[in-house]
Amino acid sequence: MDLHHPFVESVALPLLLSLVLTGIARGFVGAARGGLAAVIGVGGAVIAATTWMSGLSPAPTSTLSRLPWTFVAAIVAGWIAAVAGRRPAVGWLVAAAVAIAALGWLGGVRGAINGAIGSLLLAALMRAPADRADAAAALVIAALGLAAATMGAGSLALFQQALLLAAATGGAALWLWPKPRLAFGPGATVVATVCFLATAQAASQSVAIAPLTLGLLAAALLATIVTGGRHAGAVHGDRWGLGVAARAGRAALLRPLATAAIAGIIVAAAVGWQFYGAAAGPPAATDGAKPAAEDPYLK
Repeated sequence: MDLHHPFVESVALPLLLSLVLTGIARGFVGAARGGLAAVIGVGGAVIAATTWMSGLSPAPTSTLSRLPWTFVAAIVAGWIAAVAGRRPAVGWLVAAAVAIAALGWLGGVRGAINGAIGSLLLAALMRAPADRADAAAALVIAALGLAAATMGAGSLALFQQALLLAAATGGAALWLWPKPRLAFGPGATVVATVCFLATAQAASQSVAIAPLTLGLLAAALLATIVTGGRHAGAVHGDRWGLGVAARAGRAALLRPLATAAIAGIIVAAAVGWQFYGAAAGPPAATDGAKPAAEDPYLK
């Protein structure tokens, strides 16, 4: 088997790593703890798979070489948000500061503005029930939409990166659906969201992708507001996860599906605009960054 095959790098490896790391972390840190196990699973899978796929440059200069370091910052922010526990404002402030700084590092003033807007999305997503897969479902669908849009815009590297993010988030989400066995929590939500925002920012600078497309993909994350509601039930368990049981009702089973369906409609509109609406108009701006022809895949 070719371990550097695109499917292995961007789907199989991050999905498997996230699933396994989340399970191992669940055994050591417990099922709740602000979603700390999911932070370890999603964050570990994202950074490990990204490093395997494209490396981790000690002196990044280009947008794509800086992107993995924004993921490291996202993991730190997610860890703090998870540890903050019952002080969600602290977790959100840290996550907002990291989002603004990370996107600003990638895209200057415009990136920082996008990071500020993204922090408002974070505020909505962090309110999603911690013991349901609502936020994870919206993030997976939005990341898949970003993958489709970047593929259509001509960047196979960003296509793989977005697909990797969807797989890593989905791996942890499998621990919450159809039966919740741990909390996704604000921590993992921060990790996945900041990684998504950073990848979208990199796409806006690297390929001709329509601003409306990116805006709709971000708006898809707000599907959690429509399907939000009472938690499916608290997650309980001992340190080693033995006998952990989550009260999984119909909400735990159906609301993530409803979230994914609503997000999917918005994402379909975004991708459709990228392929058909934007193609009929003038080329989208790339913020002066390198064109898709300079994508590492095409060299």
